[in-house]
Amino acid sequence: MKKAISTLIACAIFGTLAAGSMNSDEPSSTSSSTSSSNTASAKKEGSTAPKQEKKEFYIGDGVSVGGFAVMVHTPEVKSSVGNQYLRQEANGEYWAVPISVINNDKEARMVTMAMFKLVSKDGRSYDSDATAVMYMDSQNKLLLDNINPGVQVDGYIVFDMPTGQKMSNYSMEVSDPFSFTRNNQVLIKLAKK
Repeated sequence: MKKAISTLIACAIFGTLAAGSMNSDEPSSTSSSTSSSNTASAKKEGSTAPKQEKKEFYIGDGVSVGGFAVMVHTPEVKSSVGNQYLRQEANGEYWAVPISVINNDKEARMVTMAMFKLVSKDGRSYDSDATAVMYMDSQNKLLLDNINPGVQVDGYIVFDMPTGQKMSNYSMEVSDPFSFTRNNQVLIKLAKK
């Protein structure tokens, strides 16, 4: 029983220390509570804090997402992907989205397909097609390879989409689930400015 309690206490201490070091970009809880009380007193005095504007991003924009810089290029529409030996047909049509990713972190990071989704204007969400990504570019170094700091890697993310859709009605949601900064998710419209 004593061993279980001491293990639980050690885990709690480790978790607290780990959370504190992971959130080094965030203000500490002391400054956060001070900031909250300052904001509360400012509201009492009638002034309001400035609202942060949500910037819109488009094809060709370099966007910071967590520990990465991401640029989405003009998607290609295809009925199938692959070569004469390995080929996969789309259920609808494939949108092969070329992407450039730079690791802006201090250590090697991995990019996964789970970081990328397409979202329609009406809120429908589309996951990438792992097999189509592999067939599209068998040398795709973008996914599941560690990317060293400062290195740029290019590749494709492929989505099986309903036919006849306008790309300008969709945005790519890019997220960095391993980043604990405020800027860990952005939307990039599949349209040019």
